[in-house]
Amino acid sequence: MVLELASTEKTVQFVQEFFAEGKFTKEVNRTFIVLIPKRSNACKFDDFHPISLCNVCYKIIAKILANRIRGVLDNLISPYQSAFVKGRWIAENSIIAHEIVHDMERRHGGESFMGIKCDMSKAYDRLEWNFVRKVLHAFGFHEKFCAMIMECITTVSFQVLLNGGLTKMFRPERGLRQGDPLSPYLFIMCSEVLSRMVCEKERSGLITGYKCSSNGPSVSHLMYADDTIFFVRASIEEATTLKEVMDTYCLWSGQQINVGKSKVFFSKNCNVNTGICISDWLGFDLMNGDETFLGNPLFVSGNKSKDFEYVVDKVKSRLDGWKAKLLSQAARTVLIKNVASAIPIYTMSVFLLPKNISNSLDALVRRFWWTGSVDGGKFLALLNWDKICKPKVLGGLGIRKFRDMNLCLIAKLGWMIAKDHSALWIRVITSKYSFESFFWCDMPPRGASTGVRGIWKTRQFILSHSAWILGHDSNIDLWKWNWVCSDGVVMGPKDFNPRVCSHLSLGDLKRNNGNGWDRELIARVFLPEAANSLVNCNAEESLENDRLIWMSNSSGDFSLKSAYWNLCCKDLSPISMFSSLWRSPLHERLKLFLWKVAHDCLLFGARLSRIFGNVIGKCHLCNEEGEDSASHFFSRCSITRSLWLQSKWNVRVDLIPLSSGAEVVSWILNPNVVGDVISPSDCKEFSLYASVLYHSLWFFRNDAFHNNVQWTLTEMKKRIENQFMGFWKVLVRLDAGGEERAIVVPDGLILGRDEYGLMWTMPLKITEKLWEWWFVTKVVRYLLCLLPKCMPPLRSTTRISTLLARPIINHVRSPHRVVAMVPEDSDASTEISRPGYLADWKLHNVSTLMSQITQGSILAFMTRLQARAW
Repeated sequence: MVLELASTEKTVQFVQEFFAEGKFTKEVNRTFIVLIPKRSNACKFDDFHPISLCNVCYKIIAKILANRIRGVLDNLISPYQSAFVKGRWIAENSIIAHEIVHDMERRHGGESFMGIKCDMSKAYDRLEWNFVRKVLHAFGFHEKFCAMIMECITTVSFQVLLNGGLTKMFRPERGLRQGDPLSPYLFIMCSEVLSRMVCEKERSGLITGYKCSSNGPSVSHLMYADDTIFFVRASIEEATTLKEVMDTYCLWSGQQINVGKSKVFFSKNCNVNTGICISDWLGFDLMNGDETFLGNPLFVSGNKSKDFEYVVDKVKSRLDGWKAKLLSQAARTVLIKNVASAIPIYTMSVFLLPKNISNSLDALVRRFWWTGSVDGGKFLALLNWDKICKPKVLGGLGIRKFRDMNLCLIAKLGWMIAKDHSALWIRVITSKYSFESFFWCDMPPRGASTGVRGIWKTRQFILSHSAWILGHDSNIDLWKWNWVCSDGVVMGPKDFNPRVCSHLSLGDLKRNNGNGWDRELIARVFLPEAANSLVNCNAEESLENDRLIWMSNSSGDFSLKSAYWNLCCKDLSPISMFSSLWRSPLHERLKLFLWKVAHDCLLFGARLSRIFGNVIGKCHLCNEEGEDSASHFFSRCSITRSLWLQSKWNVRVDLIPLSSGAEVVSWILNPNVVGDVISPSDCKEFSLYASVLYHSLWFFRNDAFHNNVQWTLTEMKKRIENQFMGFWKVLVRLDAGGEERAIVVPDGLILGRDEYGLMWTMPLKITEKLWEWWFVTKVVRYLLCLLPKCMPPLRSTTRISTLLARPIINHVRSPHRVVAMVPEDSDASTEISRPGYLADWKLHNVSTLMSQITQGSILAFMTRLQARAW
């Protein structure tokens, strides 16, 4: 029968009972703590993040409560906090901090200021429950709602997953769990107390916030969860006031300042002795210039390449692991697109990285994709990287170049500045650099920061792809912006008479009484075609207010996808062959193989001859001299022709015109492109068979070339048929009922929940050898994923999995019953991904299983199995 989750009805009933009664059994709130290293070679407790693995039923309740809180946070949390509030993002405070620090470094004369980066020690773990309760009441939450929140955070019990086992259970008396959906929202509400205390001191004149300009907003502090930075006047009095505020907040909330990690810096005009005196009084060290705030550098020097070199190091360290070197090229593509490309996104959302940094990132990824390594000398790349980085429908793989993505991310900042002036970070920038000079000067603003210079470089891109829908009393300068007439025609600077330079707004084009257009002025200022279009528009039809739209998006909103397309692919048309390839239900490995075929990226002797001038060797399948070429491989080779003739369709492939790789792929995806030889119902099966056949032939050819292994025609046919049937069964199941998320197993095994966070039904007695083999092989393959780096690379070898399974089956085959431990959700998956599970396979019930979890060592167990297998 099918493995399934615990009864949906029981889960719903459990959640409903909680919201009716406000209570649940404490066993539901039992939590495992996993220690995640913060850095490499972690050896102290402070080097680990304690992440809580909560029960799934509890997480449903907590998520419901968290969603109710999230809807009102924007009205409760001040703009100085940017964490976990809808409509705010982490980069906002990073940009503000960068602008203020940049201004402080250039400050001359007048009052001096200081910045204090304050670090809280174990911020989540120290938060007092009584303080949380008082904060909820102070914000006006209903008593019943507060009671449910407190039930969730005060009934918790912990067991730590340590050294392959579980520690003794203990119950905390304070703190929030990292991993609980409620924790982030409760924490920022408690942090809001500190924010309001600082604002109150600023209003009373005891603290002076920093202003980048006389008419700019005052910023006394910035907060993102437990990361806080203060900006106040550099004086003992204000330092004392700020310290009193911090001490009071720590006394109320249970927080504690980490003096060793907290640091202070001063503006350029601050007296050195004053700075040292304040630093000593606070007990904080002075910053040395390489500090970060929210992951981005606070100080950017003249050597920007050195400042942002850490981005390259991050990507390199992620790609340089031993696991990455074992990946296929298809898997490396996924890793690049989903992991490597995402690592620098946050930094690129704030700064326009130097070109040499972007080029280094591209070079790193390019080498990794072709070779599987990030180090080494020269390598052979069979296709230009620019082509690979095109979107899939244009013949590429959809890998995005870092420079182009960086420009789009920075353009988003420029778009936000152009459209909205209400956000705090935008008010800081527009007051420091006036909007007009910021967007329209031919040179960036004098003395502009690194972040603003990057935004300035995207201004022309923003202007050319956006337009204003003009309101009744619009004062938008039509000479600078694109704008939309009432009939939808887009007009702009290109439509003005080049001999006339006149900065006009919409009101200037109307008659003095406001009724109708001033036709004479329009005829003089605009080109004839544009003037005719404009006077034919209804002058009275317009919005109440101006609205800026992004022309490449039907909604009018800026999107990174449309921006990237406009930047890189605007003038290119999709290629139908590649669109069909990536939409097909083929396995990703087969798709990548066909993509390489279409681009002539298979390294035949003929391709090597074009590159190095070598003599074309023999075909390594049929041994015909001088025929190691793609055209021979795909249609003329006797082995290829024999396999096609023995197939279900009896294809005479040598009669099909396949002179290039693109023609081969087109024929595979649409076999009737050369004639109606395949019935429409068989096209999908034919495409899969052809892909598997050529992919297997490429394997046979390489095996003969590199290992001198000659496969017989019978062996080839058998292997191709087996691989085809494996893929075809998956496609049939997908067509029948969508993706199968459950695993078919014998009757008697159903996954559920129990007091340990995981549940099994009555133990299962395995009697059939087939099911023994299936069950143990599946588990062994899973366990191979958990082997440490010191173990040999066994994951990708089916033969090794089978060898390991044999001694286990001999061990299992007995009158005893066996309990299968299968992960139900992400929490459970994380739990059993720790060393120390499944120390023995002869398990009789859940209690025995849990006791062995606490005592066993999977590493020792797998080592013994490996020794027996070898």
